[in-house]
Amino acid sequence: MNNLIFFLRDRFLEDFKGVTKPIDFMEVEFAVAVSKTYPNAKKKSYKIPNNVSKYVGKDRQWFTDVERLYCPYMIHGHWIGLCIDLSSHEITVLQPDPTKYAFNELTKELQPLAESLPFVITKCATNSEMDADMTKPFTITSYAGEWKIKRKGSHGITAMLLFELHASTTLNFLPNLDEASVIDVGKNYGV
Repeated sequence: MNNLIFFLRDRFLEDFKGVTKPIDFMEVEFAVAVSKTYPNAKKKSYKIPNNVSKYVGKDRQWFTDVERLYCPYMIHGHWIGLCIDLSSHEITVLQPDPTKYAFNELTKELQPLAESLPFVITKCATNSEMDADMTKPFTITSYAGEWKIKRKGSHGITAMLLFELHASTTLNFLPNLDEASVIDVGKNYGV
């Protein structure tokens, strides 16, 4: 999965520079590592571990060079996509099968991430914008698409496709995403 993330990152940095909000694609481990800091991240004396702080890079600074983070996340063996908007403190869930999880189940699963991320931002600050960020939890929302990709094996590829479409602001133009489309996209990714 990380190889697909690296592919998307390179593609967007080259092809979409200046077209969309400044974005970055995070490795699979990012959201999991941040979630594992819960509830300790809130404590003043807590030091953010290196496996988390390494993602807050000085080369592409959050808030100034990057406004949105896209990362895959697995819930009970099923991939979903997360779009983390840093300035609005919002996590948008992109589900390959929007009928798979109820919103309250998604919220329960993502709450540690939503509550820890503000503290990671301020404790790992590399610029004044990060340092001044508020420590209120991120809001969790879900993008309500009309697609239903039922094949569990297709969820990873679908999450990558949803990242591309959401980041390029064309997601709302694709109401008929189906299994055949996902299989074709998988071929384009070399899967």
